[in-house]
Amino acid sequence: MPQATSRAFRGRLLDAGAPRVVVAPSPPALGHFADRIRRDTLAAGAWAVADVLGAAPEFAAVLVERYEQAVRRERTLATA
Repeated sequence: MPQATSRAFRGRLLDAGAPRVVVAPSPPALGHFADRIRRDTLAAGAWAVADVLGAAPEFAAVLVERYEQAVRRERTLATA
């Protein structure tokens, strides 16, 4: 976790009196980024870090939907 992020994490949550901080990582799969989030947030004082979502069909559906929305928006802008 970058130093500024670590300070913000502590200042906004732990130093503000939160008894515990639990982190839900946003990467959908195991790997470098999920490992880094777990390591860095625990080092910054998080009480726990949830597992990644993994192969959740609902998450995949949201990703596809957002991608299709972005493609439609780009096509609309390109033809405007």
